[in-house]
Formats: sequence, structure tokens, C-alpha cells
Amino acid sequence: MKETINRHNENINKLKSENDKLTSSLNNMNVEYNSKSSKKKILEGMENDYAGYSKSVKAVLKAEELKNQNLRYCIGTCGRKRIRYGY
Repeated sequence: MKETINRHNENINKLKSENDKLTSSLNNMNVEYNSKSSKKKILEGMENDYAGYSKSVKAVLKAEELKNQNLRYCIGTCGRKRIRYGY
């Protein structure tokens, strides 16, 4: 009887140990997922806001994106340039 109880206790201890390892692994995966998810959101935000471009370039890119028909000309360092849509 004592032997059976001892075997069950050993099995319980092994299962607890395995459960602790799996819980730790799950926690590590959750941290990694959250980190990558945050980075993805930041990069998507930068992409949507045209991060890294000057204000004037952003305006042209956004106008092209929206096909803003009100912006017919762009005045820049090379002079006045007609903007054509559909290319």
C-alpha cells in the first residue's frame, strides 16, 4: 500500500514539474508574441504615416494614395511639375 502511495506521489511530482516547465515555456512564448506584435504595430504605423519622409514628400504620397484631384501641380526643387494620375 505504501509503495503504491509512493509511486503516485512520484508521478504527481513529475507531473507538477512538467506542468511548471510547460507554464514557463508558455509564458516565454507569450512575451515573445507580445513583443513581435508591438513591433509589427509600430512598423505598420510608420508605414501608414510615411515615417522618414519629409513633410512635403508625405503630402505628395498621401495625395497620390487618395487620388486627390485637387492637387494638380507640385512645386519642388526642380520647379513646377504636373501630377498625372493613373500611372
